[in-house]
Amino acid sequence: MLKKNVLKIIASLIAVPVFGMILLNVAFLLDALYQSVVRTCVGFFIPLGPDMKIYWFPPLMHISYLVIILVITFFVFRSKLAAIYKAIFMIVPLAAVSVTMGMLLYQWPYVVYSVMSDSNVQHAYYNIKKDTANNEKLFIKKEEETLNKLKKDPILIKDSSGKVFKLQCKPILLSQCFNA
Repeated sequence: MLKKNVLKIIASLIAVPVFGMILLNVAFLLDALYQSVVRTCVGFFIPLGPDMKIYWFPPLMHISYLVIILVITFFVFRSKLAAIYKAIFMIVPLAAVSVTMGMLLYQWPYVVYSVMSDSNVQHAYYNIKKDTANNEKLFIKKEEETLNKLKKDPILIKDSSGKVFKLQCKPILLSQCFNA
């Protein structure tokens, strides 16, 4: 049983980066296709080239594709896919946001570093806070179940001479001790 769980964890550790990178390459190929199609369609109306005067068009293309990725991500995370598939897909929006920020803010690398490190800290804080709240709820639930059993049934204690004592107690929650 333990060996099976360890193998499952190792397989997940290998699958997420490998399939995530494959999916990321597919996403960037689709980005190139998307930009080629849009540039061709817009090129019929506006001349596009290296000497074009429309400075806002390339960033708009990247941001529009980023919006498409984020919308797809929203639907993926709202679906009932297994956690491993969501973890594999998570590489795509993270990389797309990072690359887009890097391209738009390439003249100010310290801004990119600070924003990305700040977002990583916020992500870690959110996960730690969420796990702590869930663990606390589980702890209190188990504690209440145990104490309810203690309230109903007296505990039988046998001493060294063989005498049996009944112990009835009115327990309090351990968590109430810390909240006093």
